[in-house]
Amino acid sequence: MGKGICLQTRLTPGLKLVAAIDINVDAAEEAAKLSGYPGVLINSELFPILDK
Repeated sequence: MGKGICLQTRLTPGLKLVAAIDINVDAAEEAAKLSGYPGVLINSELFPILDK
């Protein structure tokens, strides 16, 4: 997900980021901050699928 899209959801009335999904947790946290959220909920339940 692009950082610009995340920032735009904060700046545009009526838009709201509902998910920041990324394998890179740091990137998801940065996207959340750009959207005005203080952090992210991390769920690693599906991470083992990536090891295959």
